[in-house]
Amino acid sequence: MVYSGAELVYKTKDHVGEHRSRGNTPDSVVLEYIQQGVGLMSGEILALRDDFFASYQDITLTGEREYDLNLDIERVFDVENVTNSSNPSGSTPVRYSDRFRNIRNRNVDWYMTHRKIGFPGKPNGVVVRVWYPKIPRRLFYGTVVSSTSTETIITSATLGRLSKEDDCYNGMFLVSDDGQFRVIDDYVASNGKFTLGSAWSTNPTSTTVCSLGLPFATQYQDLIHLRAGILWRADLDLPLGDLESQYERTVKPLKELLNQRQTQTEKQVKHINR
Repeated sequence: MVYSGAELVYKTKDHVGEHRSRGNTPDSVVLEYIQQGVGLMSGEILALRDDFFASYQDITLTGEREYDLNLDIERVFDVENVTNSSNPSGSTPVRYSDRFRNIRNRNVDWYMTHRKIGFPGKPNGVVVRVWYPKIPRRLFYGTVVSSTSTETIITSATLGRLSKEDDCYNGMFLVSDDGQFRVIDDYVASNGKFTLGSAWSTNPTSTTVCSLGLPFATQYQDLIHLRAGILWRADLDLPLGDLESQYERTVKPLKELLNQRQTQTEKQVKHINR
């Protein structure tokens, strides 16, 4: 199941006892708490697993010592030699839901400094895949302008805002207000076109509201609205105990999974490097 932006707003309102449609707090304010929840949860997960929100940039090396990195790269967790393959074993095309990387071709020496990546040996003719954590984009929802079965146009957001960066939503979900959700294969910022990985069951119309959905388990999405509810309650000076307990119960199995996968990856890396 994937929650729409509106559903996350409603669930967050429930945590402070505010009516979903007749409450006094604007949805835009509630969405800000949700955005903060996304940021806090992302940071908590990245502290355990650098590669949970995996994305990559491919660079063809030409013998230079350093190369520019994409503007959204603040840190790199691995570099892979993909010279003879655009899609090597263990490295599927980036989707937020395809995480826990199993990187096998590690024979590249590298360093990172000032949004550049350097290669001491100045290799030439090698294609490297630079892996880095990419935290999910800000949520939004807005009314559809037009849609076919696999291409949906949304030019402005009713709540939140659309990114001006091409491809930034790739691998996330577009969720319609009738409960459908489809993976986003491509996003063009100039015209708001979302190309989907599979066809809608029923095409959205010009009155359909669509939102950006986070492509994670329901458990992860529950953590976001729980965290948002805690933040909102704290600002209202309301009791936090029951919500914090619910949050801790929900986050525990996720942390156990992350720690388990971390241990497995460390063992794989040691085996590969022997």
